[in-house]
Amino acid sequence: MKKTRLPVRPIPIFDESPAGLLIRVAEGNGYPNVPALTYAYLPKRCCKTWVTAAYTEPARYQHLLRLLGVPYSTDNTAHFTRKGPTRRSPRHVGPYVFPEKLFRADGEFYCPQCLGERKYWRKHWALRSYSVCREHQVYLRNTCHVCGATVSAWRGHIDQCGECSATLSLGEVTEGDERSVTWWLSLHESDPARAAVIDDLCAALTEFDGDSRNPQDEERRLCALMQWVEQGEVAFWIGERLRSDALGVHPRIQLLPLLRLQHAEARRFAIAALKCVEPSTMVPMLVTLLDAMTNRDVELALGIKPSHMRHFFSCGLFRYPDGRACTPGKVSLHAVNGILYRTQGDLYGYECALERPNTRSLASVVADVMQGSSISVGYVVSIGLTTIRLKSVSEEAHEDTETEPGWLCLRQIATMLETYPEAARKLMKFGWIRHRLRDLTGAKRLIAHRDDVEHFNQQYMLVGTFAARINENPTNLAERLVALGLKPVAGPSLDGMLVYVFRRDELERVDLNLVHGLTGYPTRTGRKLLAAKREQLPELRDVDGENAAAILGVRRVDIHKLIRAGVLVRSPEIHRDVHVTLESLHRLQVELHRPDMIPVADAANRLGMSTTVLESTWAATGLVTVRNYVLWRHIAVQDIEYLEALLSAHITAADAGKMLGTHRAHLHNLERRGVVRSMIVGQGRRIRLYDRTHIEALLP
Repeated sequence: MKKTRLPVRPIPIFDESPAGLLIRVAEGNGYPNVPALTYAYLPKRCCKTWVTAAYTEPARYQHLLRLLGVPYSTDNTAHFTRKGPTRRSPRHVGPYVFPEKLFRADGEFYCPQCLGERKYWRKHWALRSYSVCREHQVYLRNTCHVCGATVSAWRGHIDQCGECSATLSLGEVTEGDERSVTWWLSLHESDPARAAVIDDLCAALTEFDGDSRNPQDEERRLCALMQWVEQGEVAFWIGERLRSDALGVHPRIQLLPLLRLQHAEARRFAIAALKCVEPSTMVPMLVTLLDAMTNRDVELALGIKPSHMRHFFSCGLFRYPDGRACTPGKVSLHAVNGILYRTQGDLYGYECALERPNTRSLASVVADVMQGSSISVGYVVSIGLTTIRLKSVSEEAHEDTETEPGWLCLRQIATMLETYPEAARKLMKFGWIRHRLRDLTGAKRLIAHRDDVEHFNQQYMLVGTFAARINENPTNLAERLVALGLKPVAGPSLDGMLVYVFRRDELERVDLNLVHGLTGYPTRTGRKLLAAKREQLPELRDVDGENAAAILGVRRVDIHKLIRAGVLVRSPEIHRDVHVTLESLHRLQVELHRPDMIPVADAANRLGMSTTVLESTWAATGLVTVRNYVLWRHIAVQDIEYLEALLSAHITAADAGKMLGTHRAHLHNLERRGVVRSMIVGQGRRIRLYDRTHIEALLP
């Protein structure tokens, strides 16, 4: 049955919104609401989602009006037009362009006085930053003044509430200041490039502020940006929110929406906001949120470089509350928040504190602070962890002496035993000295009582301590003492102890003249008695090139290549032909027959890919390391097993495109729409991977 034409077909007004036009069509023709109109005159497949999508697609919206019989023209249409081809492209509102993040749902927010003057819905009311009407200086509203219900974009009357039929234009209004809105729109007119930066800042500030849709909150955020641009000052409420302990999240994590922006203006604004936070007022509340953060967000939150991330993972600093290690691309917010708070000090004495040594990685310093081995003075909040500084040894020892009488810290124990801290740590770990893992305040720190240390010192002595007393080299002193008949009670060759430990009474009775004059004593590394050494035959020191090639299974000319590459060492002895040292030949054989290494070709077959792909793609990312011996190229089995596990659960964009029968660039569109999620791996070359189960779920 052919549908009759609508008796009332309103003509679109110049600045009318697409939702408002459909409401006027339903109202003029007596339909109770817009869904009833679309159900009667449009195909049943045209649901609310289809109609809402038509608001920003000119061809679909014009087709919708054509089905309704409403007149339209390309010069005077109600739909929104986009600057680009995607759903995230900016929209045009009049002569200006605004990003998608600055738009709210069409047909909900309105100015009661404007609506009372002319009964149609304005297109610029859909802009989130347009929170105050420029003509009447009142806040927009989206609720009914009678029943309090949210105004529905699918109602049947342009000026009536869909719940109680109250007249919307008669509602109460709240006076507002339209200066920020006027400044914002004038900036779009005079300087579009600067306006685009302000729009991105406004969207980021909205995310920071909890994404509130209240027009008063929208106007407050816009005023904060105007204050920053015109006066260079950060609004007071931003600092108050950063200093608030209600969220329990560190300010650097709260400001991630601003730190993600690439604009220099955004970075200056974020740094100025962080400078409003005093470290002494920050309450270290550790949250147990399990939200996952990307590697990029972690870098921005901690203020570190991508090169630092690998060290942070290797040191095990990123862990879930239950102790599980985080994987790259899915770092626990709880772990990042804990690092920021536990390394933050009050910056007292920061200028005189110890800077991070060039020989130590940032991750190792942070790990020491987290474990209680070092004390952090703090770091500059506006910059990040790269500015961390530590308390000096004297300050730490002074604090321990005052707060814990009778108990000694690690450095004090080492001083008392006349050794270095790591040797003292090993003595406690192997049970030679009774100790505690936490100090009297509950902080994680190795301490021992003075009586226990003195008891050990009265019975035993470290070989390094004895060497310093008799002015001998501690490297071979233990072997000399063993040759004289003294037996150590602990040591590297006995129980894995870091240094040799002897009984003190035996060392005090030893004849020092014998110790100083002893020569030809046997060593643990291979030297036998002097008499046996004299009976040994001359050792073979080098091998000629022909025999070396036969041993390695290569051509004789290849020996020259190996020598030029530094894999083999040419013998310093003078020969008529080329000789290589036996040591370098043996070292190369050991490397080629290591059980934990396999050739590149075998690794490629195991992974089901070509050697070219393995080296040019995966080795370039740093996930696998290829050891080049000129004629042989080997990879560690551990790297291959890690890559196997990674590829069993994930898939590249190219392989995903082949599986779905589309181009790999389509995966980026799916990710922007939230259909799939990706993770980025690699340090040199970076590769985007997708979850294999999510891709398989998209198969028809």
